[in-house]
Amino acid sequence: MERKDEILEAASMVFKKLGFEKVTLADVAKECGLKKTALYYYFKNKEEMFQLMFLKDFSFIREQLKQELSENSNFLSSIKAYMIKRTKLVADTRHYMEMFLDDSAPPNLRRFAKIQADKLIEYEVKLLVEKIEQAVEKNQIRAIKPRPLCLIIIGVCEGLGYIMLNSNDEIDVEKEINEVIKIIAHDIDRVNKEKQCKKQ
Repeated sequence: MERKDEILEAASMVFKKLGFEKVTLADVAKECGLKKTALYYYFKNKEEMFQLMFLKDFSFIREQLKQELSENSNFLSSIKAYMIKRTKLVADTRHYMEMFLDDSAPPNLRRFAKIQADKLIEYEVKLLVEKIEQAVEKNQIRAIKPRPLCLIIIGVCEGLGYIMLNSNDEIDVEKEINEVIKIIAHDIDRVNKEKQCKKQ
């Protein structure tokens, strides 16, 4: 691992603990075992460090989600694995949401984070559309409109992640997602039966 990546990992831990407003480069340097001046070799300021840390974390999320969809050839099994991973990743990145919800980050970084979050959703929709189209080609499911299903899947993950972050009650993510998968399977089956009836 490169030194810059090590610093970004340490920075991520410090930002999680203290929040954006309270973090100083001195805090990050201490976490890394470096002098504060050494950080300026890698970063202009705290804002640039935060942006690079954010991009690194979101790149990791993209890789994890792509991996979940590609590892399983069965459509519903891969969607289930994706949803579980996606929901847990939302919970793991809650420190970003907390930083931006309490207005502690400057407006330019809030805009940056919003743009990156929107790009992540676009990337997810693209991945899921590809997975649905592959399932149709392999006759695992009959032809359906992929985009609405993608938005449902992402919306459920966001909702479960929100509940995990804001509820004192324990939530069994896998159990909840199993129920959603049953609904998706049932709906796909129903749509397919309707199409077959129209053909007859």
